[in-house]
Amino acid sequence: MLFFRQPQKEQEIMYFYIMDTLKVAKRLQKQGLSQQVAEELSEILQEYASSDLSPKQDLKTLEYALKADLEETKIDLQKEIKNLDIKTEQTKAELQKEIQETKVELRKEIKQIDTKIYGQLKWVAGMLVGQTALLFTLIRLFG
Repeated sequence: MLFFRQPQKEQEIMYFYIMDTLKVAKRLQKQGLSQQVAEELSEILQEYASSDLSPKQDLKTLEYALKADLEETKIDLQKEIKNLDIKTEQTKAELQKEIQETKVELRKEIKQIDTKIYGQLKWVAGMLVGQTALLFTLIRLFG
């Protein structure tokens, strides 16, 4: 037989008892008790163990309490998920802003580099034209 005992205190654990009254009676008979006395003692032990058991209503109450706890936990988890979603969206927005700012900075730097290169190319082109003109002039004078 399976017995369930309701915890008496919050810290106490629920216990399940399994008692085989026939086995108990046989063990008592092996110790020298008569069959009638052994069976009576087994029944007394069974009654004692079952007197401490919770009725079905207590089990239903426990079931409802567990369901309420689960529902509360579910609500808490949903709130946490929502908070994480909000934080994720905020982080995403911040990263997009930083990416945009970085793009603007890179474009400025690229423009500055382009301006420097263009200036240097103009200088090199001017020098090349000047050297070519000088070379042709020297060839005409000496050639």
